[in-house]
Amino acid sequence: MIKKIKKALNKKPEKNTARKSRPSSKNDENNTLVDRHQMVQEAAYYRAANRNFIGGDPVEDWIAAEIEVDNN
Repeated sequence: MIKKIKKALNKKPEKNTARKSRPSSKNDENNTLVDRHQMVQEAAYYRAANRNFIGGDPVEDWIAAEIEVDNN
């Protein structure tokens, strides 16, 4: 799943979108935050799953997942 997240984050914009646009409405901005939250949630889950949910700290998993999502 992390590969899918990374692939989505590395997707290049279409050639017609030369400038970055801000969300056109509060609803668009909220959807973007919801998408990010879901990606972080999934990345944190897979971090814990990779160690078979043994040991670790959910907060540390979440923070590491946020960094991973934001940097990709």
